[in-house]
Amino acid sequence: MTAFNQDIFRAIGWALIHSLWQGGLIAVFAALIMMMTIRSKPSSRYVLLLASFLVFPVLVCSTFMVVLKSNTVEVESDYVPLFSILPTTGFSEYLSLIASKIDQFSFILVAIWMFVCLFNIFRLYVGVRKIQTLRNFQTTELSTVWKQWFKQIVARTGVSDSVTIMESALVRIPLVMGFLKPVILLPAGMITGMSAAQLEAVVLHELAHIIRKDYFVNIFQRITESLFFFNPGIRWVSTLLREEREHCCDEFAITRGGGKIIFAESLLAFAEQTNKADQFAVSFAASKSQLTQRINRLVSDKNRKLETSEKLGSLLALLICFVVMLFAVADRPEAVVRTVDQSNTNGHISGEAVLSKPVNEDKKVLLEPVKAEQVSESMTSELKQPVVSHSSEAYIQEPVLKSTSSFSSVDSDYEPARQQMLLAEKDAEHAASGRRLAEEQKTVNEVLVQARMGIRKAEEERRLAELERAKAEQQLNIILKERVAAEYDRRIAELERARISAEQPRSLNNTNK
Repeated sequence: MTAFNQDIFRAIGWALIHSLWQGGLIAVFAALIMMMTIRSKPSSRYVLLLASFLVFPVLVCSTFMVVLKSNTVEVESDYVPLFSILPTTGFSEYLSLIASKIDQFSFILVAIWMFVCLFNIFRLYVGVRKIQTLRNFQTTELSTVWKQWFKQIVARTGVSDSVTIMESALVRIPLVMGFLKPVILLPAGMITGMSAAQLEAVVLHELAHIIRKDYFVNIFQRITESLFFFNPGIRWVSTLLREEREHCCDEFAITRGGGKIIFAESLLAFAEQTNKADQFAVSFAASKSQLTQRINRLVSDKNRKLETSEKLGSLLALLICFVVMLFAVADRPEAVVRTVDQSNTNGHISGEAVLSKPVNEDKKVLLEPVKAEQVSESMTSELKQPVVSHSSEAYIQEPVLKSTSSFSSVDSDYEPARQQMLLAEKDAEHAASGRRLAEEQKTVNEVLVQARMGIRKAEEERRLAELERAKAEQQLNIILKERVAAEYDRRIAELERARISAEQPRSLNNTNK
């Protein structure tokens, strides 16, 4: 494997790892959107969630490009640096160890990810082929009367595409498929089992999916979920996006149809269905839980609130991101400068000194790499300098070798002071690390207190939501009972009128006789 291929695999591996906290951050933003838009329209929530969802692949691609660029930049030199910056011990060593392990096993990690992605893409392809099977087999066209009725609804909604409606024996709930020539499939026998108003609400809901081009967004969601199957944050955001899409189509059907009551009755007609819709098509009723949420939203006129588990997951993701960023900022390595031992004329580098203060900008120092031979030659030339002897006849220059004993004596005099300075620096480092740990512990405690308060508040909101849900179900049951009673009274009145109309000829005959 070439170095370029290794860089690509390493960049993909790091992009996948970074996508975990990026997906968690997107999930936190989605939770904030859900909590701040309780009274907003479903279309507004859908746009905000879709924007958050689209930011995720941009972040992953940007991370891949940055890591790939940093991997391909290599410095190759035969020079020995006179000064070098080295990381000190601390939390960064553990991070460096983890990073080295990730680089070591990046090929295996990416290979496993590619294998699972290929399997998911294959499943996606099989699902699309299944949709084509539903479209072409065991389908029947509607009668001329129902076709004319459907054309009137399409003309009223202003759909520009050529939409076809058919009955299918392979589906249990209504769904729409395709984007060039959309097709609405209704379960066989659905037309005879529902009233015209309820059937119109169902068709309007499916036409809303076509008008909004939800098929493209749904396919994009499925591809993203197939690639990032390991990311719980982005999968949760995709679920929220799918729910809000159904709410938007519900609003369209309510405004263009017979109102909330008719649409709620059409939803209740499918509440007994146990089969889920095909995940690669957009459908009228996906599951019982979503049907219940949609009915509650219609009755209470409020958007869905986050469950306690969802709030806890968002708080946990925020806490993890905060702690990781806190460690990354608080445990930055100090700079250690290697200096040249002047007593060694061979140019070997030894000794360390900690840079506690930055270099003054007015006094700029140019640190350049110097060869070891150049170091030895420069030091030898400094030790050998010409000395001029004066005489009456002439000036004679005699090279005299300087004694190097002074260097060793100076080093021995300053050795205790240097040891004390190193001990003082170590004590200062321990004190600084202790302060950092205390601050981190204090911050973590504050976050935990806030999390507990959030959990208590979420539990109270959940109880209130359950009470509101129970109240909404009671109201809906009362409304349905009233409608059933009204329908019963209407039928009794019709029977009474029929009986009276049948008795009138008999009374006339008796009078004539």
